[in-house]
Amino acid sequence: MTKEETWATLVASGVAEGKSTRTQWNLREANLSEVDLGGADLSGADLRGTNLSGANLREGYFSQADFSGANFRGANLAFAYLAGVNLRGADLTDAILTAAVLIRTDLTKANLSGACIDNATISECVIKDISCSHIREATSGKPITIGFEPQAFEKKHPQMRATAEIVLYPSGDTSMTDLQQLIEKYEKRMAELEAQIEELRHKHDILVEASRLLEEEAQISDVSRQ
Repeated sequence: MTKEETWATLVASGVAEGKSTRTQWNLREANLSEVDLGGADLSGADLRGTNLSGANLREGYFSQADFSGANFRGANLAFAYLAGVNLRGADLTDAILTAAVLIRTDLTKANLSGACIDNATISECVIKDISCSHIREATSGKPITIGFEPQAFEKKHPQMRATAEIVLYPSGDTSMTDLQQLIEKYEKRMAELEAQIEELRHKHDILVEASRLLEEEAQISDVSRQ
């Protein structure tokens, strides 16, 4: 499909507005550059080799999606949910990942040069052969360039510690107080996510119980008729 046809399909299906319940879309090598997919749900989708340069993916839900080899140059992924996502070989040059959630994300051979990862939740990620000449720290309101030698990104952070270490330690002027405040902010974000998960579990339990009661009522009605 052409870029226009692909976009029209996503709009018609409600994906562009996050209203579609369908998952595991096959959008391999699609051209979606500069499209607006803010809040879209593409969990489990096959997006290998997709062109998403300049696209708005803010607050998108992409759990378990395959973005290997995808082009995210200049894309907006702020607040996006990228848990379990395959970003092997993805080009994230100048991408915005502010407050994004990257848990168990595979970043092998990804290019993070110029990316902004302020306040991102990064945990248990696969960090190997990453290209990263510099990253941008934008919390001050203006981008700040921090340089990295080849492979310095992964060498300094073999276990991918808090994003604060990546962004602030190389500058050499960060106080432990500032770092502690950032860590507390990340912990608060994680607590919020855990609370949301717990709320969903509670709603699920209510639905299961309601279904059980309805089934019992139906059985009683059948017995009464007999």
